[in-house]
Amino acid sequence: MNQCLQKTLQFLARTENEAAVEVLIAALDSPFQPTAHGAVAALLQRRSPSGHREIFRRLPRLDPQCRQIVLQNADRLTPVIDEVLENSDPTESAAACEAALAYRLYAVIPALARAIVKSASANTGTIAQTILQLAEQFYAELAGVHSAAAQSELTAARERFTSALEDAVRKFHRHRQPAVVEAFLMLAKKSNITLWHLLTHPDEAAYDTLLDLLTHSQRGGVIRLLLGFLDDPQTPRAVLQVLARRSDAKYLESLMRTIGPRPSKAVAENLARMEKLAWAPPECQVLQELSEEAQEAAVRAVMACGMAPDAKLQCLAEVLGWGKPAARRAAAQSLTEFDNPQSTALVLKHLDDPDPEVRAQLLVQLRPRNVPGALVRLIAMADSPEPVVREALRRALPEFSVETFLANFDEMDEVTRSTAGLLVRKIDCQIADKLRAEMQVLSPVRRRRAVLAAQAMGAVADLEDTIAQLINDEDHMVRIAAAAALAQGKSLVTWEALRDALLDRSYLVKEAAEKSLEAVSAVLRHVVSGSAQLQETAT
Repeated sequence: MNQCLQKTLQFLARTENEAAVEVLIAALDSPFQPTAHGAVAALLQRRSPSGHREIFRRLPRLDPQCRQIVLQNADRLTPVIDEVLENSDPTESAAACEAALAYRLYAVIPALARAIVKSASANTGTIAQTILQLAEQFYAELAGVHSAAAQSELTAARERFTSALEDAVRKFHRHRQPAVVEAFLMLAKKSNITLWHLLTHPDEAAYDTLLDLLTHSQRGGVIRLLLGFLDDPQTPRAVLQVLARRSDAKYLESLMRTIGPRPSKAVAENLARMEKLAWAPPECQVLQELSEEAQEAAVRAVMACGMAPDAKLQCLAEVLGWGKPAARRAAAQSLTEFDNPQSTALVLKHLDDPDPEVRAQLLVQLRPRNVPGALVRLIAMADSPEPVVREALRRALPEFSVETFLANFDEMDEVTRSTAGLLVRKIDCQIADKLRAEMQVLSPVRRRRAVLAAQAMGAVADLEDTIAQLINDEDHMVRIAAAAALAQGKSLVTWEALRDALLDRSYLVKEAAEKSLEAVSAVLRHVVSGSAQLQETAT
């Protein structure tokens, strides 16, 4: 665009002389594109309804650059479209709907709502779909990230649009367009008075359509609104029925995110009011399609709802069979709420689950359920490498702990000490810390017992430093026990401690140290010999 033309168009855009509008309108049809483009921009800059109407009439014929100019100033067309919709001309109304969608003119939603209520026409369906699509586009913008100012502006616009749609929904009998109701559901908040009135008055014209949309709509805004009622203690019965009746995957993913692994008090109370869940297995297998987190939440929902206990147990049986790990863990944990042969059978059936956490949840239930041979089964699992299983065994076998072992130590014979000690070592992962603490108490009897217990458990290697220090204990019985126990040692520290013990004033200490020193020396000679052979092989 040359400088003269640019200055002319700038003057025409700013002058208060209304004659400039006629000049710019004529320029819209100029074959010289820079002139036409400049005329569009200048008219949109002016507050001239007649100029805006002319641009509206030419929208279908505008080239891409002109459309971009209009897009940047689209709000100027809102009054024109409002006027067109008010006049109810079918052709122009269709063009207005097309323009509103093309340029995202959300501000025309109130005019569209008034138009659809005003009178039925051939364009009623088009207007309704335009309202719905604009509402969906606007909802997407609401869900985006905005500055505080932009968010405040969008919130205010939402309230205006919702208010306009309220009237259209209340007068549903005039147009019978579900799209208008769906648009209202997308933008309305849970606290909306009109919404609550409709949900609690089955005689309203829009009542059935409203519930049908809440049941089947796949639009995120509708699902969001529906799930918002889940944590409301005053949720209408009709909404609870919809919440329990829906079973589509998209809804369920959102539902389970709302419920989460630990449902809130309000959510749990509303779930308790639901006597049946359409998505609950075995009748419905849709849960198999959901994510691991959603399946876990589904188990929590089943346990919180008002279903019969037998039905809940059937659900748990299904999930234990095909559920993802987190869901199976939740199901296994939930079995603790049942005390009958069926639940016990499920515990036994899934004790070999591939997930160690599931096995851990189940094995702690064996003894409380009085399963025959439970103790034997639990002891057989003592060699499990999974920490979570061993932790569960500690809870299931409280008698196989260092504390219990020490308390009963003096009453056990050597064979029993060895057998029980090995089991305690496998089950109680804190034996080293516990025995080390016991070896440092004031009582020499307890110190000696702790050393003997470490020897019986085969845990001397984990406590060599502490036991080696007891070689110098003031009590000769403790020194004897320490010297004898260090026969299981394998370190140079142990060897040096035993060597020094050969000078002990007690003959029994020296005798025990001599025997242990022979055993340790043999081990160390073997280690040194093996290292030398490796070095020779390497060279």
